Amino acid sequence: MIIYLLPVSSNRAERLYEDMNITGVMGLIEAQKTTLKALEVIEIKSFGRE
Repeated sequence: MIIYLLPVSSNRAERLYEDMNITGVMGLIEAQKTTLKALEVIEIKSFGRE
């Protein structure tokens, strides 16, 4: 009988973009910003700036 031992890992997938701050990034279209936000990227809105 062969028993395979697999490394223990969490069920949570690696989140490469989680908590990445894209405040002030230029050149992204709204669809790209929406996609990044879905990946838990953060964007801090400043007062007086669009």
